[in-house]
Amino acid sequence: PGYAEYLVEYGGTGISDPPPSDRDLQIPEEQIETKASVLKEISDKLELQKLSPKESVKRIDHFFKTEFTYSLKNTEKTSNPINRFLQTTRSGHCEYFATAGVLLLRQAGIPARYVVGFSAHEWSDRENLAIVRTRHAHAWTLAWVDGKWIDADFTPSIWRDAETQSISQWRSLTDLWDYAVFQFQQWKWHKTDRSVYAFWLILPLVLILGRRFLILRKTRKVKALENADAAVLKNRIVSPFDAVAEFLQHQGYIRLPGESLKTWISRICREGFAEKTAGELNVLVNIHYGLRFDPNGIKPEEYQRLEESARYYSEP
Repeated sequence: PGYAEYLVEYGGTGISDPPPSDRDLQIPEEQIETKASVLKEISDKLELQKLSPKESVKRIDHFFKTEFTYSLKNTEKTSNPINRFLQTTRSGHCEYFATAGVLLLRQAGIPARYVVGFSAHEWSDRENLAIVRTRHAHAWTLAWVDGKWIDADFTPSIWRDAETQSISQWRSLTDLWDYAVFQFQQWKWHKTDRSVYAFWLILPLVLILGRRFLILRKTRKVKALENADAAVLKNRIVSPFDAVAEFLQHQGYIRLPGESLKTWISRICREGFAEKTAGELNVLVNIHYGLRFDPNGIKPEEYQRLEESARYYSEP
């Protein structure tokens, strides 16, 4: 679709949802029929029946904020995910917190509703407006308190930090492009003065230059890493055990990619190479590590032991 214009009303008059009905106190049968109802157990523990609706919301909020964590990894399928969330994992995303909050409030006799929407917490200085993105989608709870609906967001606020981890490194450029498309749509549908859009004629040039700049910066980083790797190789300490490792490779005992030297030696010994000297090889690996990585180095007799092993394995 093209440009769409709509009006949003907001203010301090409260939520415009209709008053509660019997449906706002219903609890699914699978929650009621649980042998030891998890909802009742938690409700009794929090003493929600003794509290006012306002105090119950605060008690539930404190319960979730102090004993639960936010996570997007709770994806394991189960017949009763809410019970699993409340009893076992105590970790989940906003839908878990919102659903559990609704059920706990209803268990305490307080009408509650499950709500989905967006959390507008990102501000753009360019447009002087709040920006709402797909990743800002959120779920929370409505609670009937003192004769009106109030928002009750039981999800730990860290969820906002967690969603920012998905931000692309190209966000600045994509935002600029989206803004340009939005402005073009306004211009196309005569929603603004056309004379102000001469600037957008040079936008493609700006995007091209920005892309070249990012590529150049990335290239410089790669070259810096290559120079660092070259410096490491140049200053690398040569160990007599290198000859042992080379001999083993020639004998067909291939070292796997990413396999540490110690793991490799242990593996080939288990596979049948030099069973009688397996312990000796492991000792030599430890001495080799000391030569390469220990700031204090190794003893002269240990270095001599490495040299002797190199001669032993390299001689025909």
